[in-house]
Amino acid sequence: MAAKAREEEIAQAKKLNQQKEAERLQKALLAQVSDMIQRHQVNDLKADIAYHFLEGKIVKKIFVNAKQQKQLSNGDLAITVLDDSHYIVPVPIAEKILARLPQVVVYLKKNEEKASDVDEQAYADYPVPDDLMW
Repeated sequence: MAAKAREEEIAQAKKLNQQKEAERLQKALLAQVSDMIQRHQVNDLKADIAYHFLEGKIVKKIFVNAKQQKQLSNGDLAITVLDDSHYIVPVPIAEKILARLPQVVVYLKKNEEKASDVDEQAYADYPVPDDLMW
């Protein structure tokens, strides 16, 4: 009986240690992500253009300048959320954040969305005639 109780105690201690280790790793990841966002964020406090984006199923907005608006539309910038605040970061940083804590990146224009621009450019030399008859 004492041996069985001892085994249960050891198993419970291992489980507790695993939980503590998981919490420690989560805190370390959050600290890394927070540091990356703080060092690389490009928010403009004087920005006056509202940029709307989806965060889950909710439409949110962040104020950006004209250059940031174009970069967000082109997929050169991403939007992250940390402590209920939104931050604009370059895409390479957002991709590093995605590898660590994907829930922090709330807006990142994918390459597939950019592909339509490439398709349009590929067929720019072949205009569709206005007088096309079917």
